[in-house]
Amino acid sequence: MFLVARDEAKLSAIAENLHVLTGQRPDFKGIDFSSTDQIAAVIQQTRKQAGGLDMIWLRTGRYLISAFAKAIPKRRWKRCG
Repeated sequence: MFLVARDEAKLSAIAENLHVLTGQRPDFKGIDFSSTDQIAAVIQQTRKQAGGLDMIWLRTGRYLISAFAKAIPKRRWKRCG
């Protein structure tokens, strides 16, 4: 699991809570979501570290979804919920 959000301090707290609950500490990174370059870089970094990428879960508005689509345009995007 790799967590990404704007606020790195909040990510750190969430990662620590997940560590307590699951025994595993997820990696995390704070990024500027208006930058498609940063989005693409974090996706590539995650693919390298994990040996692939099965799923990206987004909890966001339409703007961010379009930013992810621009960062990795060859992927198929499916909206759930």
